[in-house]
Amino acid sequence: YPGEAELATEYERNIRGALEAFVERAGELPASSEGRIRVRGEGKLDGEIRPGQSFGWTPPPLDGPCAYAILTCASPEFVVTSEYRNVPVAVPFSLEVSKAARTGQKIPLTLTLWDEQKRRTVYKFTLTIQR
Repeated sequence: YPGEAELATEYERNIRGALEAFVERAGELPASSEGRIRVRGEGKLDGEIRPGQSFGWTPPPLDGPCAYAILTCASPEFVVTSEYRNVPVAVPFSLEVSKAARTGQKIPLTLTLWDEQKRRTVYKFTLTIQR
């Protein structure tokens, strides 16, 4: 296999620009139609939401057909280290809390759900940094 420097050069020269353009344009694509998946409850935490810690989050039960889910967070306080799941979700989403996060701070997250016909349902919620 090529070395790290060679891979980085190849990435910068031939892949990075195309990948960035693809990601930017893909975000503008419309869903085939809006989904009708109902989210019941708040989900389940696996661990504590404390600065510098990692924890897991499992979505609450879903009503309606759902094929896969993606969890995202726009705040720098959480890193979603594992954002894609097939549904039903068997393994919690993995998140890391920034060491700079403040106790009591509410962090907005978005769970985007798709069914087999690519209909999209968006579920927005917050999690709070614990003491």
